Amino acid sequence: LAAQLTEFRDIYKKKGDKIFETEKGFALLTTLDAFVFDNCPGTPVAFTALDYEYQGIPSTLGAGLAKFKMTNTAPAEEHEIGMAKLKPAALDMDPEDILSASEKKQAELLDFDSGGFAFPPPGSVGYGIGQLEPGTYIYACFLPVGGKKNGAPHYTEGMFGTFTVT
Repeated sequence: LAAQLTEFRDIYKKKGDKIFETEKGFALLTTLDAFVFDNCPGTPVAFTALDYEYQGIPSTLGAGLAKFKMTNTAPAEEHEIGMAKLKPAALDMDPEDILSASEKKQAELLDFDSGGFAFPPPGSVGYGIGQLEPGTYIYACFLPVGGKKNGAPHYTEGMFGTFTVT
């Protein structure tokens, strides 16, 4: 792992955040994230994304550090997961209404500092880490259907849900 970490560091010094847009950068980061998932403290949460649904996300998680491993089994479609804690104003709202709200309204309804994010291209694995506090969380895929620039987000096809942190 030391060699991959050193290589990642060296490329990051040259490219900065653009490293995350390269296949090499993604491969190195995935290697490092896999090590963290397998060896570091935190609750491991492994789940699968396929076209327009997630499988294996528990309905309840314990508070604290959570390590997410998302396997994208879709043959061609990219998927992601964004997770955020609901603020009190959102607790009685329908999740679809929250997801379809404007960014300004979502900022009033969601705590984006609590949760996590993962993005694995088709046929690969992506990782995320989140410090979960007690409450209700919403998760969804915001990528456009079929990869079309102006396509409806995947959550409009049912790729969303909620879980509770106790």
